[in-house]
Amino acid sequence: MKTVYFDIDDRVLKQSLSDLFTTFGFKFKDEKQADFVIKDLGDRIVVNGDNFFVKPIDIFSMINDLSKNTDLCFDKLTLKIKSKIAVFEEESISLTDIETKILSSLMSNKDGISSVDLSVDVFSKANESCLKSLATHVYNLKKKLETITKKQKNIVLENSRYSLDLK
Repeated sequence: MKTVYFDIDDRVLKQSLSDLFTTFGFKFKDEKQADFVIKDLGDRIVVNGDNFFVKPIDIFSMINDLSKNTDLCFDKLTLKIKSKIAVFEEESISLTDIETKILSSLMSNKDGISSVDLSVDVFSKANESCLKSLATHVYNLKKKLETITKKQKNIVLENSRYSLDLK
């Protein structure tokens, strides 16, 4: 569930954003528990202290961007996309950009994803060199996941389809 906190003094802007974010499935939390803290700095809106949108903002682009940056969960594994960290039962590992993209795709495709489609998700193309590179990155990701899940076959390749298996 995506959560948000508004630090905005302008009541009209705050109410408008609240209504739109509610429509798009966001829930409201206090500042310390929210995935996104949105502050009004006058000439721009800042999200989590670094992402910013210059006014006038395109609210739909903003919501779309924030929707992409939420954490993903699969069984007991959580992927914190923004910070590139995978957490499994209180143990965590840091990931590279490519490993984060791979794990995100695997977690989003619970029934598995073809190696070609995974390559397109990660590299935006699927030629022979991309597929070889993908295999290397998947191998490195498997080794990292192994350290926190204590399971050797956490990413399975079967019939040219990758899937995540944490049980």
